[in-house]
Amino acid sequence: MFGKTYFGVLVIAVITITLVAVGCVPPTPVPVTPTEPPMNDDDVNRLLSGREDPYNLVYHVEIADGKDVSFEIGELPEDAFGDEEIEVERKEDAVPEREPDRVHPILQELVFGRGEVFTEPVIVVLQETLTIPRFPSLPVGVSRDSDIGKRALAISEDRIEQLLSKRSADSERFLQIAGEQGVQIELMEQYWLINGFVAKTELDTDALERLLSLEQLSYIQPAFTGEEPPQDGNANNDVDDGRARIVSDPYFNLGLTSGYIGLLDSGIRDSHQLFNSPRQVDFLRDCVNGGANCNNTAAAGYNTTDNWDHGTSSAGILVGNNRLGNAFRGVTDITLDSWKIYTATGLDSAAAVRGIQRAVAVLDRVLVGEIQAIEGENGAIAVASDNA
Repeated sequence: MFGKTYFGVLVIAVITITLVAVGCVPPTPVPVTPTEPPMNDDDVNRLLSGREDPYNLVYHVEIADGKDVSFEIGELPEDAFGDEEIEVERKEDAVPEREPDRVHPILQELVFGRGEVFTEPVIVVLQETLTIPRFPSLPVGVSRDSDIGKRALAISEDRIEQLLSKRSADSERFLQIAGEQGVQIELMEQYWLINGFVAKTELDTDALERLLSLEQLSYIQPAFTGEEPPQDGNANNDVDDGRARIVSDPYFNLGLTSGYIGLLDSGIRDSHQLFNSPRQVDFLRDCVNGGANCNNTAAAGYNTTDNWDHGTSSAGILVGNNRLGNAFRGVTDITLDSWKIYTATGLDSAAAVRGIQRAVAVLDRVLVGEIQAIEGENGAIAVASDNA
């Protein structure tokens, strides 16, 4: 069985945890303004530097009639902690653990199964050698276009340059070792969020086996894998039904509109009335044809428009306005960035990693990836998702 990546499920889980935590009642609460928590210079610097939030605090929000009437922060008391040793009974797993796959199913079938020579671009994922630093966070109510936002983006780009330098050194060492093993690899694009790159090579059975003999190699896969966007034909799964199931409207009514969501999908048709007057869509990017930053508008084939009628629907579910009626309004009023990662024939895995990278770079704090990639747990998309 091959691993699959479901971004949307992960995002919903995070939101659920947050909402539960908000419901905790703290001891000795300190009242603050509900809609505009106080921010001092240290708070701003902490967010921009990527330092973690203060530990051992409980946030409590009281909601009445769909409005927040109080917001309080309290510290956990000393008796909330203990050092008593807990004995845990260890049980053997019912299913024996096996070594992770290192070869994508497509390569496994074509090269090892059929004996063919694979000449299309591949993604090479190396063993991780770094810990990804925390990236800046924007203070509540601050946009990327503001002075603080521009500072945050500059810090983000500086972190990327440092990571890219270290990643490039790892790649150069691997290419040298592979060459010594008789496998010639031409690097096409260096990633920074994962320890990996896109490359040209010729993979027959012998070459692939030689690469797999190198301990630095974690996973190898085609750059283009071609999975279609996930489909849902259930007529009862319209956006208003989903909102009702997760009871999201009270939180929408709080007016929490700060920050940015990144959508990795098939692009969006941004002329749709659900995205205009008011408009909650900002960046429109093509990570298939737009180069490493997904924004080379002069590149051949550059097009941010939806070619599957899928990303437009996803964007509407997330941030659509109510011009078609409240039943079609999106779950949130937060600004959306669109990262196109599908061609007209399917998923471009190399583009997916580009999209995740750029979403992190421009401070998208939540990523929704409409992706069901048939790759192993150490595949490029899976690792990029973990590192993000």
